[in-house]
Amino acid sequence: AIQENQKIIIILFNNNGYQCIRNLQRAHGSLGFGNEFKYRSTLTKQLDGDKLKVDFVKYAEALGARAMQAKNALEFQ
Repeated sequence: AIQENQKIIIILFNNNGYQCIRNLQRAHGSLGFGNEFKYRSTLTKQLDGDKLKVDFVKYAEALGARAMQAKNALEFQ
């Protein structure tokens, strides 16, 4: 859209990863792997640390888009 100078509106809901894939993995007996955006823990050496803080607004702006963030329903209106 940016390359073609076309206006589109994208609404992004951050669920900190690919949670639907994680749920499918867990439903089929796996503990799930690589589907949550988390830091590697220095204690466990696993990806079970704090959630990654991805600034999607800055990321979109870096690609040339105009972006904004709503932190609650009132800001979304």
